[in-house]
Amino acid sequence: MRLRRILILAIVIIAIGGIGLGTYFFVNRESGAEGSGYMLAPELEWLGKEVPKLPEPKGKVVYVDNVNDLYTALEEAEPYTTIILKEGTYVIGESLTMNKEGITLMGESYDRSKVVLRGLGFFEENFGPTQGINIAGGGVNVTIANMTLTEFNIHAIAVQGWQDPTPHGLHVFNVAFINNGRQNFKCNGGPIDRPAPENGIIEYCYFEQTYDIPVGRDDSKGGDYTGGIDCHKIKNWIIRDNVFKNIHGAKGGADAAIFVWNHSSGTIIERNVIIGCDKGIGVGNPGGATNYDQYSEEERYHHKGGIVRNNFIYAPDIKVGIEAFDAPEVKIYNNTVVSETGVDRAIQYGKRSEGLTIKNNIVAGEIVEKIEATGEVTVSSNIVKAPIEWFTDAVNGDLRLTEAAQKEVGQGENLGEVTDDLFGKKRPAGKIDLGAWQFTK
Repeated sequence: MRLRRILILAIVIIAIGGIGLGTYFFVNRESGAEGSGYMLAPELEWLGKEVPKLPEPKGKVVYVDNVNDLYTALEEAEPYTTIILKEGTYVIGESLTMNKEGITLMGESYDRSKVVLRGLGFFEENFGPTQGINIAGGGVNVTIANMTLTEFNIHAIAVQGWQDPTPHGLHVFNVAFINNGRQNFKCNGGPIDRPAPENGIIEYCYFEQTYDIPVGRDDSKGGDYTGGIDCHKIKNWIIRDNVFKNIHGAKGGADAAIFVWNHSSGTIIERNVIIGCDKGIGVGNPGGATNYDQYSEEERYHHKGGIVRNNFIYAPDIKVGIEAFDAPEVKIYNNTVVSETGVDRAIQYGKRSEGLTIKNNIVAGEIVEKIEATGEVTVSSNIVKAPIEWFTDAVNGDLRLTEAAQKEVGQGENLGEVTDDLFGKKRPAGKIDLGAWQFTK
């Protein structure tokens, strides 16, 4: 096994050489959280946020500085061991499997560019693992933090929700996903009689694609089978304070930057910044779902409950901002969405959507029932067709409002589920602004 890893490392050093990771960063909105000292958004000064610190490790701590010791540390780890990666690049020729309870895998520095896990090629030009990090059965309460995952030709992190024991409690923190070929983060759901992975958190992460996918790639969608976070059948997850930039399919039809569907429920999607992706946020899918015919009539949904709030989304060309299909009881509150062409793709919804509520959003574009919705849907207190002059620098994701919007935005409904804004700033009682940024002091 170790000889194979050494051979893989040698082949990769010859075959792919270095890559440009680009500029990436992560943002902190946690009120009162202790900062780590890293401001990782030099090109987005308007965001200007600091990485918070994680709690100090408890239990056994193991340090590694090479890829062979990394595999060994994971294989031999006892539950609740923390494995700390020293600075360097670790070439991953076969999946790192995390299938024990309470394992933490983290870079030693909050500067995540200093610990790089590299696969064998974005373009599938070299053999390599299906995923970089595999969260398998038994991988309960796993944490992955403070690193960059790049050049994996399929998934950088994959959660196997169909395996036993179900991998509940995953925490992905301060990870940069740069140029991974398909879904950067994937959660695979299981059969209907398997429990859904619960209580995962993906926060303070950065996703960016700078490579173009070739048209016709053998990925079931001709080069469009890619995306940021793609989760099937999850329950009560939190996806917050992440940045997504330029996630594109070969034909412009990549899955959403945040895509939660196929019998998921209770997801909180908040305070994310999404710039220039083929789709922004998808709760549900306008297409079909796996195993639909096996569920009872009342259980046939893509996403039930949960909330999408306080997100900035810039959707270029004819891209989609937010979509909600087969999404009963979902709440879409206080988002700012700029659709560059002002067409009907800023926020779209439909199908089985009993109790879907869309309130307090500012939209440059329109909110449209794209497919006929069944059940009562509430769409109120939104601004649509907002002029581009209202936004500070939409192309670069800065959707803070200008003075031109001042008289229009202070009419938001007081919603108990929205007490702060994209920056974590508390919203004053009785003066709730529309959109993700609290403009009024």
